[in-house]
Amino acid sequence: MSQLVALWNLILKSNTFNFAILVVIFIILCQKLKVGEMIEKIRAEIISEIEDAKSVREKAEGKLAEAKSKVAHVEEEVAEKFKSIEDKARLLVNSLEQNAETKIRQIESNTARIILAEEKNIKTMLSKNTANSAVELAKKYIKNRLEQDVALHEKYIDESLQELDRINLQNG
Repeated sequence: MSQLVALWNLILKSNTFNFAILVVIFIILCQKLKVGEMIEKIRAEIISEIEDAKSVREKAEGKLAEAKSKVAHVEEEVAEKFKSIEDKARLLVNSLEQNAETKIRQIESNTARIILAEEKNIKTMLSKNTANSAVELAKKYIKNRLEQDVALHEKYIDESLQELDRINLQNG
């Protein structure tokens, strides 16, 4: 029995016994704490997270592809817009040039008409002034002639009376 006691002392003092006791304690703890269920639950959560990440990744890849397809045509759309704007600008410039030319022609035409009207006014005014001057000269000349020759005065009176008689005879 002394050998048995020696063996028992050896086992108690050795690390193997301590290790075996520790393993037994872990097994009991694992059963009490339900470590298997916890590990399974954590595993399920990890799988769910991975699936969610895959889903998010697929959605992101879809959005990326959609964005790439939109961006692929941006240069063409911008070029089309610039061409459209250039065409509109060209049409606007042409329209403005035509309008300006039309306005210039209208202004030139109106100016020519105004000049003609002013020329007519000036000619009319000059004609009136000339006629008035001529009448004044004729008056002075006739007055001078009548003052110098009294017989002429009587002659003009006689001629005027004859003319009045002739007018009355024609009207009557």
